[in-house]
Amino acid sequence: KFLPILLLTSGPLLHGGTADVIRTVGDLSEIVYATEPLKSDIPFALDATVTFVPGLISDRLYKLSFTDGTRHCEGHCLSRIRLSAGDKVRLFGRVHYSDSSDYNYALITNADIHAHGPVPAPFPADAAAINRGDCLDRVVRIEGAVLDAFQDEIDADFVYLVVLSGDE
Repeated sequence: KFLPILLLTSGPLLHGGTADVIRTVGDLSEIVYATEPLKSDIPFALDATVTFVPGLISDRLYKLSFTDGTRHCEGHCLSRIRLSAGDKVRLFGRVHYSDSSDYNYALITNADIHAHGPVPAPFPADAAAINRGDCLDRVVRIEGAVLDAFQDEIDADFVYLVVLSGDE
């Protein structure tokens, strides 16, 4: 009589015989940006604020950037889930490894919207922070002179800006 209830409550927490569920944006970003490919999927359930919705990957997925206020990450979100910059959300999904693209990524399969807030302000960055990789998946504001701008040869939605800022 209690077995189905027990399976329903503990089933989603099981991952390879453990109860590993990623609970913070920081922990998620460590795995997503790790160079080591995942051997198996890892579930996540975490609170975040949507910072940027760059656009569609396909007719069923779009990219989504989010933060917990200190760490940032990007994920692929199912298109049936409608989120906007500024939404305070609880995100659910799994981190996968893509053999075809050779990287780990977060697949957001569900989201609860707790509130709609203002779009987070851009992070004031300098060239050194960008060059160090401190601004991954962040909307930034940088001051400088644009020396060149061009589209990526493979992905026309990706645009390069060459900016002279300070000494870099």
